Amino acid sequence: LLELKNSLVPGFEKIFPLDNHGAILLTTKGLKYYSNTNLIKKDLEVYVSSLYDINNQSIVTEGFSDTAKTNQYIHFDHQSNAFIFDFANNACTDEIRYRYQLSPLQKEWSSWDHKSEKEFNNLPPGNYDLIIEASDIFGNISAPYIYSFEIDAPWYRSKTALFCYIMAGFFMIFFSYRRVVKKYEQITTDLEEQKNESEELVLQLQK
Repeated sequence: LLELKNSLVPGFEKIFPLDNHGAILLTTKGLKYYSNTNLIKKDLEVYVSSLYDINNQSIVTEGFSDTAKTNQYIHFDHQSNAFIFDFANNACTDEIRYRYQLSPLQKEWSSWDHKSEKEFNNLPPGNYDLIIEASDIFGNISAPYIYSFEIDAPWYRSKTALFCYIMAGFFMIFFSYRRVVKKYEQITTDLEEQKNESEELVLQLQK
């Protein structure tokens, strides 16, 4: 395309399409064949270029790197539950659309949009996969990019806390049971003693 810039004959711009991928153009240097095959075959890639933690007001990741183009996994505490994701691609054009899906909260893809960022707020604790795809003007769709992250539950909802709650409940039930059994044994003993005393009193009266 750069070679064709300013090379068309003014007032005599002619394009003779041959098929869906090629055409003959009339230029100041004669006839030229143009093909978009290379553009169509180019593999489109998408990735997360930056991640902003809203609650902590900090940038988690930013900028292009080799690792940015690979699927990511990151871990957050329970105070970090709001984020802004910025998307990027390897195409040299602004005519790129994106769609995303935050699993397991979202069961369906979002609609295609040229907007290259997405904000999520008030995410509950759990494991998430942000799946992103990009599409160019030729209809090429990138391979899905997966950004996995986990938000910890607060300490009182952690697995350790849950175990402690279960153990505390077990001990409460155990000691309550022991207390009831001991109370029952004490009542039984008192009744036996009262019965014996009554029998002795009857014997004394019979004499």
